[in-house]
Amino acid sequence: MDEESTVPDPIELTRSFYETMEREWDFDALAGFFAPDAMWDLSRSGIYDGVRAIGDFLVGYWATWEDHHHEIEGMLDFGEGVLSVAIRQDGCLKGSDARVQARHLQVFEWAQGRILWITGYPDLEEGACCRPTPRGGARVAGVAGERGGSGAHDASVQPAEHRRVR
Repeated sequence: MDEESTVPDPIELTRSFYETMEREWDFDALAGFFAPDAMWDLSRSGIYDGVRAIGDFLVGYWATWEDHHHEIEGMLDFGEGVLSVAIRQDGCLKGSDARVQARHLQVFEWAQGRILWITGYPDLEEGACCRPTPRGGARVAGVAGERGGSGAHDASVQPAEHRRVR
């Protein structure tokens, strides 16, 4: 059997992650996506270290919504399990009739079919200035031979070895 065929595809795993989140606001349904020592870096609201901390955050976050939806607008595959995912959120907070819409960027690092790290960028431009590196790091585009420009998610400036996925 071809070894590559046994390695889970991070693109499909990411799609499945968001589909599961769409179907069920139940962290138990999502917990299996995370490595035990996973981290979710939402620096402006916190860094959640480990599956339990990530679960506590998500359960609390979901409790504020009457309904909440995610749509993947695009993905960039940087290789080695690192993906950049542009997300559009839409929802209604509890106690409000107003719809809330936002776009943001999430950078995933996958290994052996599990999420090791997610870094959230609330602003697409902020996230676009950084090129993700394994284990949650990032390099500013345009430094040390990196291509600059308006951002890595822009097909016109993405390095050839990156694969744009929709």
